[in-house]
Amino acid sequence: MAFPVRSPSWRIPVPIAARWGIRLALLVALTACSKAPNESAREQPAPTLVDAPLSPARRELLELAFSAASAIPMDPHAKTRSRHQADVLAACLTLDQPLRARGWADAIRDWRRGLALAEYAHWCAGHGARAEAERCLPLAAEIADAIVKAEDGQAWRRDRIRARIAATWLVLGEPAKAAPYASDVEDSETGFVDATKAKLVTDATYAESLAALDSVLATGGLEAARSALSTLIALHDRFWSEMTRRKELEGRIRKGPDRVKLPPGIRLELLFELAGSAARHGDGAKVRELADAARGIFDEQNWLAEDHVATLAAIAAMRARGGDAGGARRELEIALARYDAERERIVDIWRARPLRKVAEGFVALGELDRALAIYRRAATEGHVNPNSRPRAEDLVATCLSLVLSGCEPDASSLEQLRALRAGLGQPW
Repeated sequence: MAFPVRSPSWRIPVPIAARWGIRLALLVALTACSKAPNESAREQPAPTLVDAPLSPARRELLELAFSAASAIPMDPHAKTRSRHQADVLAACLTLDQPLRARGWADAIRDWRRGLALAEYAHWCAGHGARAEAERCLPLAAEIADAIVKAEDGQAWRRDRIRARIAATWLVLGEPAKAAPYASDVEDSETGFVDATKAKLVTDATYAESLAALDSVLATGGLEAARSALSTLIALHDRFWSEMTRRKELEGRIRKGPDRVKLPPGIRLELLFELAGSAARHGDGAKVRELADAARGIFDEQNWLAEDHVATLAAIAAMRARGGDAGGARRELEIALARYDAERERIVDIWRARPLRKVAEGFVALGELDRALAIYRRAATEGHVNPNSRPRAEDLVATCLSLVLSGCEPDASSLEQLRALRAGLGQPW
């Protein structure tokens, strides 16, 4: 019997000694290459932080998203509120809005404030604002340390913050300061550090870094393997211009780990990441090849209706970025038809997400009028539930999807979103 596919929630443990050995080897391999950026960073004066230009409509989308997230009451929805506030801040940094992100960070009332500060510091480190990064890192570290002392503290929360602190020190060229924060981090939280390390690999440290990652794939569990594969993808992007290394890295990524079988959701995520790298480098043929591989995995599975639509739409968006407009349009129409046929079987709180994915696919095609029509439909579907908490969550997600996809909302779309925000209230 085939069961509907969902994202994995299990973990296969890695022996502690092996995990420490792997991370130590990778950190040693990357220490030398992280010194050069440090020297140049110290020589350059820190720039004045400014937010990148955004259209008034896109600025309003961010404001609506943060307002909707902040409207969720702390009692009893503190975790939900903070999670979505942090989502908005992450979008701000993606759009180079550091002042907006830093200004809103203090509104987060739980451990995710530390996460937001660490991610802000990481952005500053990568944009030459060393002094500001160093100012915020101790604030994030203090919040992370408090999690350990709290009775209800969970290690993964601490480790998520510490991983970003470690990655920031690496960007600043301070591996010795990064090491204490990178040590003994849970496997599920190592990806951020590993991706940063990959960006710092040089010709001199490539072989040793690759050997360390091979060790993870040979001995590690699911989460360690997932992190190693993402790091390989970052290396694949880093050494794109070197055909031999690129093929070597892609071969490892496509083969996967030796010890565990990757669930289909993770296999698809890896292909999406590879396709994103290929698209950034203008290799449409490779993007189309990866889209075909993703479609093969997709066709082998029995998906829940909402995940069927969302995943097929993501593959269609990949095709669009690879230059296959016709194939992308066909798959988006198939996804939309499946949604219409299955809508009544989808629980109302899950209905907006697949529509957002379809809209993002039409944005990738450049068909913005069609995308906006579907975004409006997604916004309506997200407001069906009588409780405001799921409605607020969907409103945040729709606003962020619009602004991150680069789809400029028209006046009627903005008015709809404003009305949905104004309608949030009891019961939550």
